Amino acid sequence: MFKWIKKLLSTSSSEPTSNSFIVTVKCKRCGEIIDVRVRPKEEANPEFGNMDQIIKYDLYKDVLGVKCPNLIRIHIEFSPSWSIISKEIENGEFVEVKK
Repeated sequence: MFKWIKKLLSTSSSEPTSNSFIVTVKCKRCGEIIDVRVRPKEEANPEFGNMDQIIKYDLYKDVLGVKCPNLIRIHIEFSPSWSIISKEIENGEFVEVKK
């Protein structure tokens, strides 16, 4: 009856799943290093071109550390085949992208 709860709790949150990856960012205000899980197929929004075909996916993610109230905003653009086209960050810097 509660197998889904057991499965949810038994999954380690520190290891990425096959549909996700980890982006490590550094806060420009306090220097805190933060690991952020990104699940592009669940979190990205498609952008449509002519004839309603998908030309790219946009993913926006807001990150807040525990040391200060500085809000970090991540923007990653993906191609229709899910490769990273570009990435931008506000109020922080990218340390590593583990895809």
